[in-house]
Amino acid sequence: MNRKLLSKAISGIAEKYVIECESYAPEHSGGITRKILALVLAACLILGLSAAAYATGILPSWITGWVQSIFLEVPTDELRQSRPDYAQWLDEQWETRAALEEMGEKAQPANEEKTPEGLDGGSITLLESCYDGEKFSMACRFAPPQRPMTFAISLDDPQFAELKEPQPDCSASGADWKAYVRGQADFGQIQQRLEAEGHVGFTTYDFIVSDHVLVNGEDPGFSHTEPEVNDGIFYVDPYYTSVFGPELPESCRNLDHIEVTFTVRCCETHYWLDGDNLRWMNGARTDYPVSFTLDNVG
Repeated sequence: MNRKLLSKAISGIAEKYVIECESYAPEHSGGITRKILALVLAACLILGLSAAAYATGILPSWITGWVQSIFLEVPTDELRQSRPDYAQWLDEQWETRAALEEMGEKAQPANEEKTPEGLDGGSITLLESCYDGEKFSMACRFAPPQRPMTFAISLDDPQFAELKEPQPDCSASGADWKAYVRGQADFGQIQQRLEAEGHVGFTTYDFIVSDHVLVNGEDPGFSHTEPEVNDGIFYVDPYYTSVFGPELPESCRNLDHIEVTFTVRCCETHYWLDGDNLRWMNGARTDYPVSFTLDNVG
């Protein structure tokens, strides 16, 4: 959505609809102008057209859909009153959205799945990307490996010395252990061992996509959305990849293509549960890089 689209929507509203809408304006509204009515109707028209376009496959861009889902807060009286610069802020929101949607319009679809070397069972799939020589964005899906927990902890082992005594911020009541255990843990196995022996030590394995994205081996500090909150779908945020945020490094601009690298990180956490107390400590952090090549769309 951009100003051109908004202008088209406004110009396409029949006069009778504005007059009809105006007749329903509440008396306490202080007088709703025809321009505001037209803007409201245009917004409804644009949302309706966007929904229809996605349903019919006319608007397939992952990036465009994501941008439209998170930008432009619905104007409210509270929002207007809380921002003395409301008009300027709203104008900047439209400009930001237009710039980001331009990325979506240039985006190229893809279905390229890669498994990080040395990491079985997990993958990142590139769904869509755009690199125009100055900025870039990506839509991806992360499928984490399903690695089962292990039971190989002994308090006599020096590497688990921290588990012998409760450490600040690393202990909790044993009764609450299910709320603290992360990773692909089988609660049934833990409960069985706890009931049989009165204590149990185990290790879980969490897999995340590191927040920093490398471009041609450089770390500009770019970030992405969280895969965990959207069924594995995540986006390399074009807002931070030089639309209005940091620019791409000079060495990555105006090339025929760039290489973007993600890092899948395995995070081990060791637990000791003795019935009365749960203790834990961080274990190894192992990184598995995986790269995709983005061609310049011009």
